[in-house]
Amino acid sequence: MSLWTADNADEFPPVPERPQLDRRSCLSARGLRSFLQLSRHSVDDVLKQRLNSLTSRSVKSSTRGDISCSSFLDGVVFPAWKARLAAIEYCEGEASKLELELKSSQTDPSVEKHVIENKDLRLDPYAQKDLDHESQAKTEQIDSLRSWIQNERDIESIVQTRSVQVLTDYCGWKDWLDEFHTWGQSQR
Repeated sequence: MSLWTADNADEFPPVPERPQLDRRSCLSARGLRSFLQLSRHSVDDVLKQRLNSLTSRSVKSSTRGDISCSSFLDGVVFPAWKARLAAIEYCEGEASKLELELKSSQTDPSVEKHVIENKDLRLDPYAQKDLDHESQAKTEQIDSLRSWIQNERDIESIVQTRSVQVLTDYCGWKDWLDEFHTWGQSQR
C-alpha cells in the first residue's frame, strides 16, 4: 500500500474488507486489529485528501459538491464505519457468551461437586487447583477481551468525531453521526 501523494491524487488505499468473524478471531485479535487499523487509515486518516480530490473534481466538472459528498459518504465512509462497528459488536457478543458459559460451568447443578471433568476431586489433590487456575485464566481472557473491546470503541469514537469535524468543514454542517445511523437503518 502506498501513501497518498500529489502525483497519485486520485489513488487512495483500498478500503479493506471485514475479515471472517468467529470467536477465535476475537480472542486472538491480531487480524481484527489489523483490519480496524487499515480501515481507519484508508478512510478516516486520508479523509481530507479524499474530500479535496472530490471537491476539485466537482469544480472541474461543475457538479455540486454536496452530491459528491453524499455519494462518497454512502459509498466509502459509512460502509467502513459500519464494518468496523459490526466487528467490534460481534466480539462484544462473543465476550458476553464466554461470560455466560463460564458462569454456567461454575454453577451447573447437574455436575456433582466432587467430580468435575472426569476428575475426582477426592482422589486428585491438584484437580481443584487446576480447575481454579483454568477458571481464573478464562476470567482473565474475558477481562482482556472486554478491555480490548472498550479500547476499540473509544478509538472508533475519537476517529468518528474527528472525521465528523472534517466532513463539516468540507460538506457543510449536518449531524453526520445521525446521518450514519439513519444510513445504517436504511441498509437493513
